[in-house]
Amino acid sequence: MILGILGRALARYGVVLHAFFFASNHYHLIVTIPNVHVLAQFMNYLNCNIAREAGRLYGWKEKFWGRRYRSIEILDAAAQVERLDYILSQGCKDGLIADPREWPGASCVSALLGDSKASGTWYDRTAEWFARRRGGDIAEDAYAEVVEFAVAPLPCWADLDAKERRRRVAAMVEDIVKRTHEVNCSKGRSPIGVSGILAQHPHDHPESIKKSPAPKCHTTDRERWIRFVQDARAFREAYSVAARRWLDGIRDVVFPSDCFPPPLTFMRVSEPALVPT
Repeated sequence: MILGILGRALARYGVVLHAFFFASNHYHLIVTIPNVHVLAQFMNYLNCNIAREAGRLYGWKEKFWGRRYRSIEILDAAAQVERLDYILSQGCKDGLIADPREWPGASCVSALLGDSKASGTWYDRTAEWFARRRGGDIAEDAYAEVVEFAVAPLPCWADLDAKERRRRVAAMVEDIVKRTHEVNCSKGRSPIGVSGILAQHPHDHPESIKKSPAPKCHTTDRERWIRFVQDARAFREAYSVAARRWLDGIRDVVFPSDCFPPPLTFMRVSEPALVPT
């Protein structure tokens, strides 16, 4: 179901997907986007539809996601490879599985090791709703369709042939397996495995949640990191000044590019003056 929604969102908004991993309570993507407006629309569509379908499956009502998504720029080739390694190691580093290929959920591992294709099921709930309004019994999969999508190579690997890209991913996976084994041995633990993962109830939650500040960007170049932080600070300052003027009623404000102006305050229409008769 998640893969079907992801494929539909990619096709709808023209986002290029390079890697993905969906865990039990969060997910990671590496994508190339046309602009931040498209990213906002893409993420809204993806998160809304996942929430609806998962809520339908498991009786999950009201708020589904704990917070808004966080997008972090990847600034150089080495950082792209590091992020891919991080995504492929999900599940292994947490002591859930011993090999990335064992993950029972939605993951890009098999696609990157194979023909770079993935597929899922999209349910057209709008068409299903109209059909139910017309009456009659509707099969669960009557308005289901298979959605196939491509997992594109990392931009820094775009010039490599498919065989070399698969070789690099396979070497990365084997290295993750080795690192996972070493960590598990040092901690004296064994992965809970696929059966243990699937035995968890969707409404279960951990006793404590890891909370750490997200990085400002991903890069292996110190100078590039400094420039990014300086540019981000200048952006925030320019936005803050423009937003204050905008909320004060000044409409010729120039905002920095790639941002959303704040919503205006609601203004109640004044009551008409009473005319004595």
